[in-house]
Amino acid sequence: MARVGVLTEFDIDAHAPAILLVKLEPEERIWSSIMYLEITPPWESFEPEEFGDVTGITVLLEDLILIPGKADFIGIDLPRIYQRHQALDVDQLIIRLQDIEEVLSAYN
Repeated sequence: MARVGVLTEFDIDAHAPAILLVKLEPEERIWSSIMYLEITPPWESFEPEEFGDVTGITVLLEDLILIPGKADFIGIDLPRIYQRHQALDVDQLIIRLQDIEEVLSAYN
């Protein structure tokens, strides 16, 4: 199962989670289907060093799918991401928490 965690961003006033990082296992790299993630906090906290030397792809707002009737889950359109990048050996997906919030608020 994918490890899901957050990277925290620091600013003048405070620090807050900014990026949801999904660390993929090899068997989860199924580029022909939608990946479903439970998005209920609390999430594991990742350090910036964990973000570094592995292959990652940014998940765009349009790659996120709301799942009707399942407020705690979100879908990631892996076929769309594969079409854009043509990369099979990806270790992590990078999602802005702001994008997840936007998708959830647009349909709720």
